[in-house]
Amino acid sequence: MKKQKVLISVLIFVLLSFQIFSQTDNPKSGDQEEVEKIAKVLNAKPKITFVSEYAFEKNEIRFPSKYYVEEIYILQDGYRFRRSKTTIIYDNYKFFTCDTKVNIR
Repeated sequence: MKKQKVLISVLIFVLLSFQIFSQTDNPKSGDQEEVEKIAKVLNAKPKITFVSEYAFEKNEIRFPSKYYVEEIYILQDGYRFRRSKTTIIYDNYKFFTCDTKVNIR
């Protein structure tokens, strides 16, 4: 089962966050073979979550502010074992312009 969740600002109608959840016996994300091996060893269902957040805006264009991937295995007793979480923070954007001049001879 794959679910997607989108957060949109109703005031300015822009994408703020995009999330994809994959919870299956046969995930189709990342290193699929490795995920399947771990799930089999743990007798668990993998839940892979991808989240992109877009908090920075310049000239009405949204730029990513945060991205993370989380790998969780849900065991038979309901316990959630988080194997990994990778977070990337985008900050300190630098914007610049380039001017050109064309000389026709």
